[in-house]
Amino acid sequence: NLKTGEKIAPDTIKTAEKVTVNDSYTTTALPGRMDAVAPGNANGKYAPGVINVVYFYTDGGVIPTDPTDPPTEPTDPPTEPTEPTEPTEPTEPTDDPTGILIGDVDMDGQITIGDATIIQRHLAELTALTGDALIAADCDGDGRVAIKDVTLILKKNAEYTDEIGRVGRRVAR
Repeated sequence: NLKTGEKIAPDTIKTAEKVTVNDSYTTTALPGRMDAVAPGNANGKYAPGVINVVYFYTDGGVIPTDPTDPPTEPTDPPTEPTEPTEPTEPTEPTDDPTGILIGDVDMDGQITIGDATIIQRHLAELTALTGDALIAADCDGDGRVAIKDVTLILKKNAEYTDEIGRVGRRVAR
């Protein structure tokens, strides 16, 4: 099994020059891997700056080449369908729907790789985050903006559901 953060292949770096916003790119996971979690920006339109595409792999699985054991028969008999139940009352949201969406640094209502890039630009002192954007950038809630906040957004976009800090939650203004 892979350890968290273990590098399983060399980095692939592609430089594109003289592209326009109408040009698009496509990336793929490692060949033969069935356990890749495709990031939200695996395909898209070029934009100024750096586009980081990070694939996560869940268990080190590879495509099987030839099964060694014959398929097994099911052990439990099929179950009969059940009667539909009445819908339940919806639960009240715990987040303030008018609050600041943590991770949505550009305030467009979505949490994307673009938000992570904005934080990277802030950390490199190319731009300065202020107001609601600065609050939205503090994804782990430690009171400061750091590279860990970028990582939490990337994990959210790779569809991780745990260890993503406050990303996706709303906080009061």
